[in-house]
Amino acid sequence: MTLDSPHLGTRTFPLDVASALAGQGLHRDARPGERVLAAARRAVEAGRDLVEGRFVRAAAPMAHHGAAGVEVPHAVLAGEAIGSALEGAGTIVTVVCTIGPRLERRVSALLESDPLLALALDGLGSAACERLAGILCGEIEQHAADHGMRVTGPLAPGMIGWPLLEAQRQVFSLVDAARLGVVLTPSGQMIPRKSLSFVVGIGARVHRRATCPACGARDRCRFRPNHG
Repeated sequence: MTLDSPHLGTRTFPLDVASALAGQGLHRDARPGERVLAAARRAVEAGRDLVEGRFVRAAAPMAHHGAAGVEVPHAVLAGEAIGSALEGAGTIVTVVCTIGPRLERRVSALLESDPLLALALDGLGSAACERLAGILCGEIEQHAADHGMRVTGPLAPGMIGWPLLEAQRQVFSLVDAARLGVVLTPSGQMIPRKSLSFVVGIGARVHRRATCPACGARDRCRFRPNHG
């Protein structure tokens, strides 16, 4: 891959029952009942027509680094977490990704008639969005490695030291998320809800730090490694 900027793209990936269960907060060692398992299987079948992985990505050179944040051409990423995590980066990659609105619409339509399937579909959507973000992070890391560079971990709006509303506004100033049909609400939430945004720093001297300790959702996150 190349980091053409800006770049609009799509990605496909498999959906599976384990993802539908994990997206509902079920631990990987859990033994779900037959009804829950059946709903997860139905969600996977339905999800194949409802999940469309799309993203917009932009890369920008670091213009200035400071403890309170960083500057790139025509924009600022301000926050103590950003200033610390992006130390040593020469390039900042900003990503907004989504699985689109169709799955959410189906979930809303099913809430009264088939709430178990609605829950399974919602969980599948959450897991699919996380998987899409993981694929994109992996591509950025591979690009960096191909050029003898390293990457930071993904830095997401809302992490400790990068308040959600201000961070989302900063991210959306760097990428044209409207090209995906993703918009930002006055509170900083993204619509469609099954969307994620993050930045990654690339450089020869960056350090990859675990972002879980800085994440405001770390105690309830169903995707955190070894989360019980």
